[in-house]
Amino acid sequence: MNEIIFGNKELFSLALNIENPWRIDKIQFDQEKEELNIYVGYMRSSKFLCPKCGKECKLHDTKEKVWRHLNFFQYKTYIHCKLPRTNCKDDGVLLVQAPWSNSNTGFTMLFEEYVLKLAQKMPILSISKLLKESNGKIWRIVKKYADKYIEELDFSNTRIIGMDETSVKGHNYITLFMDMETSKVMYIAEGKKSSTIYEFKNFFEEHKGKVENIEVFTCDMSLGFTSGIKEIFTKAKIVYDKFHVVKEINIAVDEVRKKEVEDEKELKKSKYIWLKNPDHLKDYQKEKLIKMSKMNLKTAKAYRIKLAFQEIYNKKITREIAHNEIKEWLNWAIHSQLEPIKKAGRMVGQKINGILNYFDYRVTNAVLEGTNSMIQNLKSRAKGYKVIDNFKAMIYLMNSKKFVWN
Repeated sequence: MNEIIFGNKELFSLALNIENPWRIDKIQFDQEKEELNIYVGYMRSSKFLCPKCGKECKLHDTKEKVWRHLNFFQYKTYIHCKLPRTNCKDDGVLLVQAPWSNSNTGFTMLFEEYVLKLAQKMPILSISKLLKESNGKIWRIVKKYADKYIEELDFSNTRIIGMDETSVKGHNYITLFMDMETSKVMYIAEGKKSSTIYEFKNFFEEHKGKVENIEVFTCDMSLGFTSGIKEIFTKAKIVYDKFHVVKEINIAVDEVRKKEVEDEKELKKSKYIWLKNPDHLKDYQKEKLIKMSKMNLKTAKAYRIKLAFQEIYNKKITREIAHNEIKEWLNWAIHSQLEPIKKAGRMVGQKINGILNYFDYRVTNAVLEGTNSMIQNLKSRAKGYKVIDNFKAMIYLMNSKKFVWN
């Protein structure tokens, strides 16, 4: 082995923030491996505290440990240390924690923080190649901080919860639960089963959550979710998310278009013109919408019914006024002679209480939709996320800015 020994220990001590009782004993550069090895020790007379009770204890022995640190220039750097083990009368033999590391991942804290910052923008596989570390070791860092995020969750002040499902790969789904006041991801359940609510309830209570404190639950109109919420969170009002309600009406509008396009060729390639709000259309789409609106199309009628429903949501009105306006809208929809719109109208009538609760609380799943967008971004660089636990760990990590930026 061709090695160079460095003598300027003070410089490396400053760079690594090595302070008493620790000291750098030796610095070696392995030219063949292109690795820098820093050996840290301590004075024989040094005293250490028991890691558990904090009392000063006798030293029992030492244990050889190695940590990967941030590169010095382009060279991989390792810290070596024979960590002391204290012999405590109360707690037994325990390993002293090194000040440059707080875990058994085999990496220093600074290296871990660097990995977390890269993980915000890069696939784990790319990070693995960049840092020349195994994929499994990089995932171990990610999961460590995701677990820490979960461990420190405290739901004692949670009052409003939002839940939504999203696909992660093919027909695999996850269900997200979020504190709507803090925008924090609370829990990620695999699948979208009716038992998901019961699963969440157990997790919620494990983290100081009180079922009786929950005032509002926002969700889609899934029967399984609704029945579970009513059974467990008995004091919570269910608010059907307005975006999901409008989505159902949008589906009805598109069904009308699909049936009519066979006779009205002008409707071809116009799907998104009818689904978007008018102010989100491009100029050429607006022109086409104006042209089609003059053709007495069934699709145009369905579109006007949809816009009228959306406008109710946009008004700053009381629950009572909203109820009256929705009843008028229901009369229009049911008598529209458009079967998909009539079906959507019946759905609104059946879910009327959950829809009207919006006008009391004015909460939506918009924050959750933002999180879903982040998840879709993760999916686009999801090499290595095939294991659902890895995907969940990344979501927790991306929501955990506290740990990423420390």
